[in-house]
Amino acid sequence: VGLMQTGAPRVKEAAAAAIANAIGDNTDNRNAFQEAGGVEPMLGLLKTGDPQAQENATTALWNAMVDNDKSRADLLKHHGMPLLIQQLMAGTAIGQELAAGAIWKSCANDASTKSDVRQAIPGLVNLLRSGTPAAKEQAAGALRSACVNSGPNKLELNRVNGISALVDVMRAGTARAREQAGAALANACANSSENQKAARHADAIQVLVDMVQQPAGLAADMLECAVAALRNLCVNCPDNQAELARCGGVQPLLMLLRAETRPQLLEYAAGAVWKACTHCEANRAAVRAHGVRAVQNLVDDPGLSPEIRRCATGIIKIVDVAPPAAL
Repeated sequence: VGLMQTGAPRVKEAAAAAIANAIGDNTDNRNAFQEAGGVEPMLGLLKTGDPQAQENATTALWNAMVDNDKSRADLLKHHGMPLLIQQLMAGTAIGQELAAGAIWKSCANDASTKSDVRQAIPGLVNLLRSGTPAAKEQAAGALRSACVNSGPNKLELNRVNGISALVDVMRAGTARAREQAGAALANACANSSENQKAARHADAIQVLVDMVQQPAGLAADMLECAVAALRNLCVNCPDNQAELARCGGVQPLLMLLRAETRPQLLEYAAGAVWKACTHCEANRAAVRAHGVRAVQNLVDDPGLSPEIRRCATGIIKIVDVAPPAAL
């Protein structure tokens, strides 16, 4: 860290690379880096260094924030977010990916960073559209965290047409990028009627239904994100519920309502079916035709979580059917 403060430019560049490697998989070294005040001189290199030095500095900052809240706080204290955004907008392809990853780390577990991250959203959306596959994954992950419980960030994402960019990544991105984009869409549409509408116009519901209809081809986490997005898109939104019916989306959701389904996925699926039926008779009819017994089995299973059983009970009540007769 001392060389970062006093060394010649090439020495600083080499020191940044060495630090990035040393703290990458070592918690003790990350703690030592933070305690030595390493974030501030690393930001100085990000501001004044050449492209290679900037890449090294951004890598070090990304690694420094892994499981280290103090480094995240130091980055914000020393006005690091504008420098990361500058790298996001004008850095090399690798630098842009690294900047998106560092921004993701800076806001992953800290609600206080939401307003700081807001200014990065246009750059993150631009990266979704034109970045490398790896950069798109990092950008989608950063947007996933940025939209958690932040109405202003959700509106900013909408303003810069970020919803359609997320849907495009879900259509054609890598598996990991699609997972992060699905989670970002789910978070962006939670309690946001504007984003629900934008997602419908971007054909998100059909894209998500296509994913859920082929669960064998999806990683478990990706499937969870897709189902959570469908749930959030349908909450208190009659138009989206009707669109789900048009896409035939209830039937594949009902196929997930089995006790052997992963608990988190089962909760999301039961919630999605419930929310899809609140204002849509076509979806209620699909449940009556194809899913009443499966839903009742969830209600009657004491081994399931209270939330799963609550959602299942809500479905039974809203489709207005008596419990099926025992065999």
